[in-house]
Amino acid sequence: MRRGMTNVMTCSRCGGTYEDVLHAIRDCPRARNLWMRLVRSSHWPEFFSRDLKTWLQLNVSKQLGRLDQDWPSTFATTCWSLWRWRNEAIFGNGDDHTDWFFTVVHRVRNYCEDVKLVHAHQTKNSTRINKVVKWDKPDYGWVKINVDGACCKDQASSAACGGMARNAHGLFIGAFTLHYGLCKVVLEMDSLTARELVRSGVVDSHPCAALIRGIHSRCSTVGEVSFKHVYREGNRVADAMAALAYTSDFSLVFHQSPPGEIVTLLDEDAMGIGSLRSCVV
Repeated sequence: MRRGMTNVMTCSRCGGTYEDVLHAIRDCPRARNLWMRLVRSSHWPEFFSRDLKTWLQLNVSKQLGRLDQDWPSTFATTCWSLWRWRNEAIFGNGDDHTDWFFTVVHRVRNYCEDVKLVHAHQTKNSTRINKVVKWDKPDYGWVKINVDGACCKDQASSAACGGMARNAHGLFIGAFTLHYGLCKVVLEMDSLTARELVRSGVVDSHPCAALIRGIHSRCSTVGEVSFKHVYREGNRVADAMAALAYTSDFSLVFHQSPPGEIVTLLDEDAMGIGSLRSCVV
């Protein structure tokens, strides 16, 4: 399948220089024009002169914007939008007549409103109690898959993920295949945000739209899928599997038996051993 890849290193918009990351999202004339409409003029000298690392640090630590909007959110949304528009221009899917400024402002406003709604929902009439959090076995006839991701603090660009499938007895299954005969799957994760995105779906302009569509497409091949949130203490096996991914290469690894590092955690989950945690109710 052709992906439309190209070895041309010049900018697809201005065509006049070598295109690195900074050029694509900041220094290209059209990108620069957008930033000048978003950033206060008093900050232009430092904004347009820094290298990539210090530029990112500057924008997540200061309020540089002209508008009454959270600047780190505006900055992140603008970077993502510029990169997306750049890719759309290369692959011939973009609309070059759109006013980027108003598109970014609209996206940031929608994002901030969504964050406020989620925060209000989580804090409304909330109280805390101490309860034991543990991994729970799925109902008979169901298989539970716990998934988690990890990011290495020493390597900011390095990320990994891992997961585990177990049956109603808490026993390791270890093979993920559409031909395994599964008809009911509980997909459990410790990210409430990820759970809500997958369950509710997103608009096409959302940064994760393609990923969410891919998940829904995969789920359509299984009889029934349930997405559930679990606290991190109830997701220890998946967390350990994600950390274990750093010891392997960059390919997907299937385990026919549980890795030695997680056997104890598997046994504790099967026995119903949990950890005390203060939880919002």
